[in-house]
Order: sequence, then structure tokens, then C-alpha cells
Amino acid sequence: LGILCADARAMDRAIAAFRRATSLDPGYARAWNNLGNALRETGAVVEGEEAFARATCADPAYALGWANLGVARRDLGRDDDAAAAFERSIALDPKQRLALTALAGLRRGQGRIDEAAALYERALAVEPRDANAWLLYAGTLAERDDLEAATRAYAEAERRDPRLLRA
Repeated sequence: LGILCADARAMDRAIAAFRRATSLDPGYARAWNNLGNALRETGAVVEGEEAFARATCADPAYALGWANLGVARRDLGRDDDAAAAFERSIALDPKQRLALTALAGLRRGQGRIDEAAALYERALAVEPRDANAWLLYAGTLAERDDLEAATRAYAEAERRDPRLLRA
């Protein structure tokens, strides 16, 4: 019910359904994760972070929960904590695209360009159709002054989604 309500953009009802699910089964990691997403969607990032943390406590091997925890921590300006959550997610699931691209963005922002490029490459190996990841990768390559590779990556982003005007 919570997922249906979230898909219908009825976030208050989604939150209520996810809260009910977590009260019935406090060990239900996916319900905690979904609650975190719904809360984050409404701007309640601190509460969302708490829900994601509960998801990872309920199931420490839940890679998506760790990735979402990292996103919430990044949104709260806690980059080191976010990076740790992303790294945990990737350790659990090396193909966890959200964690790969989010950690790449953090590393790029820290000036760790080579590391960011490698993380984007890993994300693109998982999902080569992701035009936005191609765009971010291209920007990273351009920052590294690898203009030939950046041009190819921008072209790939545009090929994947011609509406990406930045590409």
C-alpha cells in the first residue's frame, strides 16, 4: 500500500502505511527503507536518515539501504559518513549503481577525479544505458583534461538521451 501511495504521490498516506508496516514488523528492512524514501521525498531528511539507519540495523546486508543512508547523509552535509555508507553498500553489492554514482559525485567534489572516473566507469558497466551517468562521467573526464574521452562520453550521453541539453 505504501508503494502504491508513493507512486501516486500521496506521500502522507505512503508514510502512514510504511510506519504501520514497521510497527507491525520492526525487522522489516525494506519497509524502513521505503519509509526513509517517502520521508526524504517530503523534505524530512533527518527522519529519512533515521529510517534508513533502522533499515541497515534490521538487515546489515541490505545494500540499497546503505546506499540510501549515504544519500541522506550526503544531503545533510555529512560527506564522510555518506562515503562510509556508500562504501559499505558497494562492499555488499559491487553493482549497487546508486552507491557507485553517489560516491563518484562525492569524490569528484573532493577533487579526487581519478577515483570518481573509475567509480562512474563501474556504474556504467552495470547500466550502460544511463544517460545521466554518462553525462556525469563526461564532466569528470573534462575536469581531468581528458577532452577526447570526455567528448566521446558526452556524445554517448546525448545518444542515450537526446533531451540532455548539457550533453
